[in-house]
Amino acid sequence: GLFPHALGEYLDPRPPDPEHRVATIAFARFSGTDALLAGPGPDAVAEAMHETVRIVEECLAAEGVTLLATDLDSDGGKFFLGSGVPQASEDDDGRMLRAMRRFVDSGPPLAVQVGVSRGHVFAAEVGSPTRAAFSAMGDTTNTAARIMSKAPVVGTPIATTPNVPADRLAALRRAFELTLKDPEFIKEAKTQRA
Repeated sequence: GLFPHALGEYLDPRPPDPEHRVATIAFARFSGTDALLAGPGPDAVAEAMHETVRIVEECLAAEGVTLLATDLDSDGGKFFLGSGVPQASEDDDGRMLRAMRRFVDSGPPLAVQVGVSRGHVFAAEVGSPTRAAFSAMGDTTNTAARIMSKAPVVGTPIATTPNVPADRLAALRRAFELTLKDPEFIKEAKTQRA
C-alpha cells in the first residue's frame, strides 16, 4: 500500500491528541533517479525505487521504527522516520540508529544520505478532516533534515543527540562506533538550509 501500516494502525481508532514528547527523528534521502531515467529508462527507476522502499521498510520493521512520510526531492526522494512517535518505546535512539545503519549497510540501489536527531517534538495530526497527515514538528525534526543535507552520500548515518544522559550515551558508545563532530558542523548545516 501507499500508507505505512504501523502508522495506519495507530491512527485508525481516532485522530490522536496532539502532544509534546521526546523522540528520535531521521531523514533518509535517496538520489540517482535522473541518471536512471536518462539511461536505462522509467522501468529502471521504478525498480530501483521499489527496492529502496522495500529495504527501508524491512530495516524499520526490524527495529520498530515508523515511516511517517515520503516526499519527492530533486533526483529522488526522502523518507521521514520516527522512533518514539507515534508511540514511545524503549531505546528509541538505539532503534533508529540500528535501523539506519542496517539501511545504509544493505546497499540500496539508489545513493543514500541519512541524518538523525533526538529531542523534543510536537506530534500531531495536521490538515483537514478529509486530508491530514501525522507529523512530528520542531527543532529536532529540522535538525535531522539539516544533518541529512550534510551527510556523506552512502556512508555513515550522522546523528545528534543533545542532552543525552551519561548512562544512555555510554550505552550508545558500546553499541556504535561514535565520532564526535565539531559543533560548527551543525551551525554550517543550519546556515546552508536557511
